Amino acid sequence: MVVTKPFLYIEDEFQRNRAEWILGYSCLSAVSASQNVLPKFGVATINQVSEEVFSYLSPLDLTKNNDALLALLWRYRGKMDFYVVNCLNILLEIIVENDFLSEYMFNTDPPTYEYARFTDWFRPYLLKELEKARRSMAYRHSTKKEESVVKCFSYLELYESKLRKYERRLQGLPEEETAPAKTEENEETGYGEPEAVIQSYPKRYIVGCTRKVEEIFKEERDGIVVTVHKIFMEYAESQPTSSRNLTLPSYAFYNCKLDSEEYDRRNYQQHIKNFGGEEQAESTEDQFDR
Repeated sequence: MVVTKPFLYIEDEFQRNRAEWILGYSCLSAVSASQNVLPKFGVATINQVSEEVFSYLSPLDLTKNNDALLALLWRYRGKMDFYVVNCLNILLEIIVENDFLSEYMFNTDPPTYEYARFTDWFRPYLLKELEKARRSMAYRHSTKKEESVVKCFSYLELYESKLRKYERRLQGLPEEETAPAKTEENEETGYGEPEAVIQSYPKRYIVGCTRKVEEIFKEERDGIVVTVHKIFMEYAESQPTSSRNLTLPSYAFYNCKLDSEEYDRRNYQQHIKNFGGEEQAESTEDQFDR
């Protein structure tokens, strides 16, 4: 990954393209629609909050194996941890030294609804790996791993400082703030209370069930038909805590599955007729509180 550093640092109109080629871009999980079935997104495609709702794709990956760097890091945590820690070390070093790449990562969607951004899983993951390495200090491999994790934390502190300044700038606030003194718990974990909601700006949202689909454009030329649809979805503000999401009670997934099955049984055209007069979808909270 070190060889990609000068490539990612080139500042021109293609810098974002290169970031997408190497790091990947986030894509919401979806189940394609057919004539009689509405498409499913987000909560409707998973069974629990820890399941992946965003994947990370590279435009250069023609095999569709999801081999962008961000996808590989998420896929191999817990399986090839020494590799993942070393890659995180290099990745964090690269992004903290470049404002464009820092902002690119700030705005990359989280892998699951437990988090607000992709990078939110770094700190709890590294804390676990540090604890594992210290329990196995008799092994030379663990010593190297501990050194790598400690180095990761030094870069992560710089990254999180840039993130706080970036979000304050977006809100029109002074970049520098007077932070309250850290408690011992905060000093150790960086997260405070276990159920504390991870704050983010702009706000993040959870996508629920599809409510209706409207065709807004259709054109045929030289035997090729292009059709554009507008999809009406349920949504709610996300409240991730790194272990769950306070917006999503356990029965939310069950309700989404029931709604999806109900939609699947309906004729597609009849569904559009039934919901055609609605201007907007019901909120997720109304749906989940039933």
